[in-house]
Amino acid sequence: MNKLQDIKDKYQLNTTDIAYILGKKSPANVYLYYDKDITELTINQLIRLHEKTKVDYNTLLGNTIFTPDNICNKKGETIEYKYLASILDNPNEYNRLFDKLKEDLKKELTK
Repeated sequence: MNKLQDIKDKYQLNTTDIAYILGKKSPANVYLYYDKDITELTINQLIRLHEKTKVDYNTLLGNTIFTPDNICNKKGETIEYKYLASILDNPNEYNRLFDKLKEDLKKELTK
């Protein structure tokens, strides 16, 4: 389930939802993007997809990227991973940082 069409079918999204996710003003010709792989979406598009489906990113991407101990692809644990793991263990900190990331992305995209 890595194609936009698969996500659309599974979570019963309509063309207006897909247009919103892709950042299009009109749902016309949205079907041209149905074969687009989820990994090709921008961060902003992934955030909108997450908002529409209310599904965690691991499920959407079809791959375990965020793990409880945050060891990515079993490559080993680094200082960055330990820091991120501590954030993931604290839901309030995770939500605060995620909200800040969304704000920063919105600022960058409106420049």
